[in-house]
Amino acid sequence: LVLVVLFGVGACGVLAAGPRLSRLPFVRRHARLHKVAARVQDRSASTTRSALSAGCFLLGCWTTRALGSTVLLASLGVGFSPPLALVVLCLGAAAALIPITSGGAIVNVSTTAGILLALGIGKEQAINFGLASGLLLCGTALLAAFVGVALSVTLSLRARTPAGANA
Repeated sequence: LVLVVLFGVGACGVLAAGPRLSRLPFVRRHARLHKVAARVQDRSASTTRSALSAGCFLLGCWTTRALGSTVLLASLGVGFSPPLALVVLCLGAAAALIPITSGGAIVNVSTTAGILLALGIGKEQAINFGLASGLLLCGTALLAAFVGVALSVTLSLRARTPAGANA
């Protein structure tokens, strides 16, 4: 988990440093690092800004998901344990990378229940947590899809409306 966090912070730092990165003496001495720094420098400021805002959205998403999992575990009687919630989230995300099944919410439900069973949580609590977290995952994905479609339609209609028609 620490390596994932450090990699994410490092990647965000590279994007934030942008053009200033290629001026560092350490980067100038190594050809590969200089090549990477040149590619980052060639990116426009808006692309860097978009990448940083996407990183902030991801941070908010994972923070909210970790807090929600912790509260859900506590409400199901497992106890308030942020480390347990993070272990379940990280192992569930790692299991989603295995290309055995098509993935999706069903794999998420069974994986989280299996992880909790392996960690010694009771069967009923593990299954209830898996089902509740799957419901939360599907519900928030559906809400995000509706918001995205509504924003897209609104912006599309606004772009088609002539400027003088609004007055």
